[in-house]
Amino acid sequence: MIIHSVEKMIEFYDKSNCNSFVLKKANGNKGAYVYVDIKSKDRLLSCYSKITNHHALIEEFIPGNEHRVLVVGGRVVAAAKRLRASVVGNGTDMIEQLVSTKNDFRKCQMSAGNKIILN
Repeated sequence: MIIHSVEKMIEFYDKSNCNSFVLKKANGNKGAYVYVDIKSKDRLLSCYSKITNHHALIEEFIPGNEHRVLVVGGRVVAAAKRLRASVVGNGTDMIEQLVSTKNDFRKCQMSAGNKIILN
């Protein structure tokens, strides 16, 4: 549901039977301003306050695979399944070196997203 005010968002939250929500900027892209697995009204309000124009989409969060869908003119024109960042050990290099090597490789790929960050 597209919402334009705190009141409409709270109304949707209160009437819903969902345990967890997704809130995202209605005209966002590249995953910016997407908040997932929101389980409380306080967190929902906090996330909503970060969406600058307050035009947002709220929906049920369903755990599982993440997909990106590009919609142009009301039609789906592309879709991609997102995969978690990962490296495969080679028995020699430390994790930091494996991540650095993978990030260097990803820089050369047109479809690569953000670099892998160790935390």
